[in-house]
Amino acid sequence: MVGLVGDIRHDAIDTAGAPHIYFSIYQLNSATLGVEVRSASDPALLGENVRREIQAVDPALPVFGIRTFASMVSDSMMPHRFSAQLMGAFALLALILAAVGIYGVLAYRVGQRTREIGVRMALGAKAGSVVRLVIADGLRPIAAGMAIGLAGSLVLNRLLAQLVYGVSTSDPLVLAAVAFFLLLVALLASCIPAWQATRIDPMLALRAD
Repeated sequence: MVGLVGDIRHDAIDTAGAPHIYFSIYQLNSATLGVEVRSASDPALLGENVRREIQAVDPALPVFGIRTFASMVSDSMMPHRFSAQLMGAFALLALILAAVGIYGVLAYRVGQRTREIGVRMALGAKAGSVVRLVIADGLRPIAAGMAIGLAGSLVLNRLLAQLVYGVSTSDPLVLAAVAFFLLLVALLASCIPAWQATRIDPMLALRAD
């Protein structure tokens, strides 16, 4: 019997398969034979049943290498999983450094504007307006940086596509969620300097050089 079958992915799930030719088992002189079994029950519990049934036909047949299809797929994706975990760890480190940097820059800016903030508070500025002033001062460059980062991610999405499988690297919902999360982190990092600005004593600030 001669026929055509659909494409397969033999080496890895994310690699297009090379052309294959299928032969009858009676035309091959192979020392090993692979058997695939599909079952509605738990595959992890199927191995011993398969071994028992095969050895019931010939007890001398060695049955080895029993694996589930899910484990084979997982193993084939291990290099990509490691790369994604490594990138995730560096991304988390970058996020922490960015939050610390935002806090440091805003704290320095509050120190530089101590006299200005003192004058505003002496003239009747409320704590809420001071907080908004400091946070707005910090969020402007952050918004510009996020816009540049978003544009960069769209440019580099082909490189990122090589590290994932079955996942879009330009999903608008994911990009919006990441941007919102980064904005939330930046906002939290800005809150401490903003709160410190409200603790400035107007009289001491006016006497500062």
